[in-house]
Amino acid sequence: LNQNENINLTSKLEYKNPLSGWLANASYKYQLYCKDIISNQISLGDYIWQSESVYLNNNKEIHNTNGTISYFLSKWQTTIQISSGYTYSDYQYMLNDALYSTHANVTNAGFDFSCGAWNKFLIKYNYKYVATQQTTSQSTSEYFKNEHTASIFYYPNMQLWFNLNYEYNSISYGSSEIESYFGDFACSYKPHKSKFNYKLQLRNIFNAETLTQYYTSDISLIKNAYSLRERELLFELSYRF
Repeated sequence: LNQNENINLTSKLEYKNPLSGWLANASYKYQLYCKDIISNQISLGDYIWQSESVYLNNNKEIHNTNGTISYFLSKWQTTIQISSGYTYSDYQYMLNDALYSTHANVTNAGFDFSCGAWNKFLIKYNYKYVATQQTTSQSTSEYFKNEHTASIFYYPNMQLWFNLNYEYNSISYGSSEIESYFGDFACSYKPHKSKFNYKLQLRNIFNAETLTQYYTSDISLIKNAYSLRERELLFELSYRF
């Protein structure tokens, strides 16, 4: 027999001034998950059960705080945004009839910039920083990530456009550090009053081999590595009727 209790508490503050272009918000979220095992039945054989009376507190507690401030400059069609957040989680779980605990601290910060001031150009840039520390009953692990992404979109006329995307990230985990570069390019052309559309794509410009990601579970820090397709050039011809 299990008893489950969940508590969720959320609070948020927001400031918005459309005339000046300022926008700010802050939020706090508290979550508590409780699972109490009151009794446990163990099979000793066919049709034979032994009931044990136990009382275990499997609790997961999460505190999350986030804040964002942004400014929109209408004259330049530009938006600048700064964000930050902090999450603390405490998790207790059963493993081999013993009670263990895991603590995690996650700090993140970000910067966003977009500008469409120049005619026929749209430029975007994003920076993200994540620092994670996870402590278990056996060890402590730390993980840091810096990520930069940028894109340029150019449309000289209604028939033609170009798009370039770039991403760089560095990951530090223990004594190891991984740096990755990614990029894609695409252009499209549709002649005036034509039913044909031509598109050219260059994928994985830097010919990166793998994409590595880390994320935290309730009891450990998990690493995933994905193999990427080699650099490729694609041409697409479409016809509408």
